[in-house]
Amino acid sequence: MMTVCYILSHYISHRLAGLQFQDCFRRLGVRLVETPDKADLVIIHNEPWSVAGYYRAFPELSKKRVVAYSVWETDQLPESYRFNLSLPSEIWTCSAYCRDALAQTGRPVSVVPHVVSVPERDAEAERRMRERIGARDGEMLFYTIANVANVRKGVEDLLRAFDGLFSPGEARLIVKSNVPWTPAPASTRDIVVISELLDDNDLFALHRVADCFVSAHRSEAWGLGISEAMACGNLVVATAHGGNMDYMNTGNSLPVACHVEPIRAADVKSQPDILTSDMHWAYVDPDDLRRQLRRAFDDRVSLRRLAGQAQLDMKRYAPERISECLAGHLAAFV
Repeated sequence: MMTVCYILSHYISHRLAGLQFQDCFRRLGVRLVETPDKADLVIIHNEPWSVAGYYRAFPELSKKRVVAYSVWETDQLPESYRFNLSLPSEIWTCSAYCRDALAQTGRPVSVVPHVVSVPERDAEAERRMRERIGARDGEMLFYTIANVANVRKGVEDLLRAFDGLFSPGEARLIVKSNVPWTPAPASTRDIVVISELLDDNDLFALHRVADCFVSAHRSEAWGLGISEAMACGNLVVATAHGGNMDYMNTGNSLPVACHVEPIRAADVKSQPDILTSDMHWAYVDPDDLRRQLRRAFDDRVSLRRLAGQAQLDMKRYAPERISECLAGHLAAFV
């Protein structure tokens, strides 16, 4: 029986994805061990900047087969990331977009998509969520799940697009953030902010209660919120750039036009330790974003076919399918 030491970040999105991968390994009969010295294979699932620290903490890694599961959201890697990701023998990542960027390390890079699974409906959690957001009959609920402090998520662009787009009572926007919003937008009848952590039941209750997921991101490695919304059978409006384009298309969602360009100075300033002006990501076309939001509302009945197709398409990332993918990669280590 193969043994794997799976070193996992505590950052919320990485941890969610990593725990699902661990379940896939168990499904394959792989034994998970706590420390690298007992493992046939070590997987470091964390940000690229952290990898060198694990090699310092666990000197035995230099003699082990090590995979880094990492992501990156621009077309160029920071120099420090290139060094850190040259330490493992190979890299796994979630999308073709990330694969192309991480290939700059010179290490072999393979795409191992995220698991996308949807829990059973929880009627009580949905009732609580409806009460919490004050859901009203007849209105359409747009929503986004994003770290509002991260400019890459484009939340401010979404707020500008939503402003004045609908008549009173037609639609509202729910913004779920895992960090407080400082300064928070002025309270309006059209926007509801949820800024604390939700457990899985409450988070998926939001997916179930709301109607259309929206992301005005500059770039995504994968886009967990997008893929979960699609798996729940919701319509998605999202920037047509990044790892989400591995599974989004005009037959299952409403991709929004964008312009790929050098990262703007204000965005570089937000993370000067890792972003530079020679890196590129995409800025959403504000006019097309408003068009697609309006289309999602006006054509919501006919667009149910897109949401239905999205739900079917996301079955490609069910746990049993990703387990098969992992089995193929593990075979190379035997």
